[in-house]
Amino acid sequence: MKRRLGEILIAAALLAGCGATPQPTSSEPVDLRCHELIDHINAPPETYNVVADVVAFNPAQLSVSSPPGDPDGRLWAKDGLVIRAGAQFEILAPTSTGEDLTFGWGSIDGVSAIRVPACEFRGSDWMVYAGGWTPRERGCYDVFIRVDGVIESVQMAIGAPCDPQT
Repeated sequence: MKRRLGEILIAAALLAGCGATPQPTSSEPVDLRCHELIDHINAPPETYNVVADVVAFNPAQLSVSSPPGDPDGRLWAKDGLVIRAGAQFEILAPTSTGEDLTFGWGSIDGVSAIRVPACEFRGSDWMVYAGGWTPRERGCYDVFIRVDGVIESVQMAIGAPCDPQT
């Protein structure tokens, strides 16, 4: 009887994820280190999409490479992070990707959740950080931005296009 109940619970857990809308990761966010910025600018590049008025992402399909010697076999897509000075928010990978998509900027790497504290920089409205995305495979990934408990999503085309109708 216990074995049968265990099988039912496992099947229910597996089916619960099928067809579900991706949800932000439940991983504890790692704090971005404000002092690790590489540049400061008055506005994001015109080609970037600003999300929730706190972060700007490159909407173009990002090129990926395979770093030599990566034991996890992850791909690398270089992509600077552009944040509004003084804004506090989180960047989250969806739980549906598990550890399929990680990212990092500054000295942080390989995480699925980053908290951006209210980083300040006098004289510029936006701050830029070096880093990028480390997916297991090419794809279109939903990424979540949480500001004051409100979550917005953005699609990132990492080595593959996103369907323009989604």
